[in-house]
Amino acid sequence: MKFAARAKQLWMNAPILLGKPNLYGKMIRGFFRGMVLGKPTLRYLELQVNTECNQHCEACFASKSRIPGREALRVDEIRDLWGKLKRLGAIQGILTGGEPTLREDLFEVFDALQTRKSMFAMTTNGLIIDRPYIEELKKVGLSYLAVSLNSLDAADNDAQRGTPGHYDHVMDVIDWCREAKLPVGLSTLLSHQNIDEFGRMAAFAHERGIQIVPAFAVSQGRWAGNTSVRLTMGDYA
Repeated sequence: MKFAARAKQLWMNAPILLGKPNLYGKMIRGFFRGMVLGKPTLRYLELQVNTECNQHCEACFASKSRIPGREALRVDEIRDLWGKLKRLGAIQGILTGGEPTLREDLFEVFDALQTRKSMFAMTTNGLIIDRPYIEELKKVGLSYLAVSLNSLDAADNDAQRGTPGHYDHVMDVIDWCREAKLPVGLSTLLSHQNIDEFGRMAAFAHERGIQIVPAFAVSQGRWAGNTSVRLTMGDYA
């Protein structure tokens, strides 16, 4: 089962890998070490590059990460971290926030992570992103852009995220990414209350040939203590 899942993952990443042939050998070595030898291999980094955001989502999990006096990792610290993780086998990761695009030195972070030679995605609400920005993301080698969307109902989505016009802008970002041939998909929050909506969003993504990645609701951040939002066993089924 693990072999089949890993093979499927490789197939889904094929369009990205075609543009980064330097990763072939690393992936084969990691595959052999993990699947054949059964040895643990570090492959993936999730890096929260900041905690600031320009939206006010009712379900924000990062709100509790905004601790006075705590600073985000500096570029040199990120470069040192990635160098160590690469030696342990890491070749891919994702940048999260907060909202990563609010970080003024974000493109220096991309350079520190060697995004032209690795596979990095970024989750964003898309508000700051326009056509030229997408071209810049392509130049630095970003492999995938995950744009946050809560609902296919524009008014409902914008209310949940506290930003009028967010839905329409996300639709524009998706179109611009597809025109620029930058792999794009939806990042959406999956809770007990919106389990039916997720089916419609999955169909929406399928029709456009893009991916959709759900984040499962947790009782943290602004939903701390709210257990009603968690998925039930019936929801999972």
